[in-house]
Amino acid sequence: MAGTLLIAELALKEREPELRAGTQCRWCPINEECETGAQYLRQINGEEDEEN
Repeated sequence: MAGTLLIAELALKEREPELRAGTQCRWCPINEECETGAQYLRQINGEEDEEN
């Protein structure tokens, strides 16, 4: 139900979209261009400390 409400809020422009990194970043077609996704992927691959 919460997901449906979020989609409705986005469609009605009651909420601004936001980037949220997660496992879906592995398959995203823009993961090399998206700093949020790229940082997440570096972290899970051990290429970067979580604090940086």
